[in-house]
Order: sequence, then C-alpha cells, then structure tokens
Amino acid sequence: MCTTETPKSSTNLPPQGQELFKVDDSLKRDDCFFTVLESLPHPFYVIDANSYKILLANSAARGAQNFLNAQTTCYQLTHHRNTPCHEGEVNCPCPLETVKRTKKSFVIKHTHYVEDGVAREYEVHGHPIFDENGNVSKMIEYSLDITDRLVAQKEREILQKQIFHISKMASLTTLASGIAHELNNPLTGILGFAQIIEMQATGNEKLISNVSKIITSAMRMKAIIEQLGRFCVRPEDYRLQSIDLNKIIKSSLILLNKHLEHRNIIVELNLTEKECEVFGDDMKLENVFHNLILNSRAAFEKSSQTMEKKIVISSNIEGSNAIVTYMDNAGGIPAENIGRIFDPFFTTEEAGKGMGLGLSLVHEIIQGHKGEISVVSDCKKGITTFKISIPQNSMKETVK
Repeated sequence: MCTTETPKSSTNLPPQGQELFKVDDSLKRDDCFFTVLESLPHPFYVIDANSYKILLANSAARGAQNFLNAQTTCYQLTHHRNTPCHEGEVNCPCPLETVKRTKKSFVIKHTHYVEDGVAREYEVHGHPIFDENGNVSKMIEYSLDITDRLVAQKEREILQKQIFHISKMASLTTLASGIAHELNNPLTGILGFAQIIEMQATGNEKLISNVSKIITSAMRMKAIIEQLGRFCVRPEDYRLQSIDLNKIIKSSLILLNKHLEHRNIIVELNLTEKECEVFGDDMKLENVFHNLILNSRAAFEKSSQTMEKKIVISSNIEGSNAIVTYMDNAGGIPAENIGRIFDPFFTTEEAGKGMGLGLSLVHEIIQGHKGEISVVSDCKKGITTFKISIPQNSMKETVK
C-alpha cells in the first residue's frame, strides 16, 4: 500500500536514487512515488533551470552505465557534451530553454545520444515547476524514444511511393503499347511516301526542302515511339544470361567515347579486377549506362563550371550483390528535383531536346533485374552519384 509519509530510511531505494534525492531536499519523495518513477520504461528527469543539473532521474534515464552524480547536467547525460544545447538548432532545440522562455508545457522532437554515441530521436515532454516568484526553477522532462517509429514511418512512405510508381508505370506501359501500335503503321506510310516524293522531286529545291523537314519530323516521332515501346518489355521478356558488368560498362562507352572526348569530358573507370558477374539482359543493362552517360553529357552542356569535367564509374562486389557507382561533377541536381528524376517525362531540358524518359527507363531496367538504384547530389560541390545494386543470382529464378 502506498503511503504519503516521507520514509525515514532510503534503504529501499536504488543507490543512485539515494544520491539524486539528496541533491535537492525540496523534491520530497515517498516509496510509492519512487516506485512509480522507477517503473516507467522511458527516461524521467527533474532538471534545475539555472544550473542544468539533474536533480532526479529514474533508472531508464540513468542508463546501463549509471552515469550520474550530483554534478551531472542534462547535456552531459543525454548528449555527452560540456555545453548546453543551443535553442534553435534543427536537431537539438533545448527543452529547458524552451520551457524557461514560454513558461508552458511543450512537446518537441529532440536528438539524444546513447552511451556508444549513436543518435536517437526522442519525443520530449517538458513541464515547468515555478518558484514563489513565478519564475521557472525546475523542469520535469519525460522522453519517448521514437527512432524506430520514425524509421518505420519512413519505410512506409518509401513503400507507398514504390506502389504509386509501379501503378504509374503499369499505366504508362499500357499507354505506350497502344501508341506504338496505333501510330507505327501510319508513320511508316508517311515516311515511305515522303522518301518517294523526295526522290522524284529532282531539281525542285523548295519541294525537296519541305519533304526533308517532313522526313526529319517523322524520324523523330519514330524514335519517340521506339523509346516508349521499351516500357512495354516485361522482365520475363529479358534475354537472360551470365554477364560481366565490367564488360557492359566498357561496351556502353564505345559509341560515346568520341562524343565525350569532343566535349572534353574525361571518363575514369575503377572496375574490379575479377568479373563483376550478374545474371541479366546485356542489352538492357548496356542501355542503363548509355542513358546515364547521355544524362551527364546533357548536364555538362548546361553547366557553367570551369573545372575538369569528369565521369567516374566504379564496380565492386558486396556480399551477393554487384555494385556500380556512377559519379559526375556536372553541377548536381537541385533538391526540389532529386525525388522526381526517375519519373517518366520529367525533364529540365528545353522543349524538343529531351522527353524525360532516360532515367525512368534506367530505373525500370534495374528494377526488372530485382536491383535498386539510388542517387545523392551535392549542388555546392556539383557532384551527383548514382549507386546501382543488382543481386548476382536472383534473376536465375526467372528462367527455372
């Protein structure tokens, strides 16, 4: 049964509790009160508003190392630092400063650091304790570790985006298939008759010029339809075989080397000495690197930088995955665009210069090989890095 009398002896209290309760005699305690605090699974503190010293803390707050004494401050315990948290910092708004300023209870997200220095995200609940003059003299703090919850929330958001992307790509595949079927046949007729007229218009320069424009436009339409048609290819339609990604990378450069040299773009290859073997479609994977290189070339053309233009492609084996890292210093991708670069038809090119399907096609091919592609970009340094991970053997199941 709980009692409201102050015990004469503290022998029932944990040793650390005895020390803390002696810090401030105004924090009266009894067996029931302390039992409740010790039963809490989350850190509970009472902190002095002026010195930042911890006047009371339960076992969840003290931690496994029991790092606490009469001089321990909140920032020493939860941040392993010798100065208070600065109010206004993005990840470390000071709870005590907040409660002193507002004189109200609050809930904020705050970063704490556990014994091994790993950052954990907490939901901090703070409540002021006032002195006889109405000033904040202490703060009660109760912290909930929400790190796992935030990770799960982020994973759900990623999954939702993936589901939305798959649904969008399924719709695009149906649309592309219909466009290719409906437009390809009449377009072939337009091209054929235009070429006949061009051959028969000998001496009529004006007619030849006009027909030439028709042929050029029709050929562009044909190229667009062919590119759209690539989205209709399902993973089960891939020509699967054992291939070396290093050879695929080198092969993709053969047709583009002259274009890159002409624009003073240097390509540096840091490939594994051994084969970087995967089971997949060589033509599709070559198209991945072809599109990445073309994307870099277009970015370099728009960039105003004067430093050396460089593309660095590296390969490695990590566990059962083949890893390719593709980096360029063509200026970086703005933060507002980084989440959209794999979307179909998203492009920053001028009208008529690009359809915005290159990186979307790259994404689909990598996913078709049960792999992953991610991108990080630093606009200050002008560097963008794509990381491609492809399981070495997962596609073999497709042909069993």
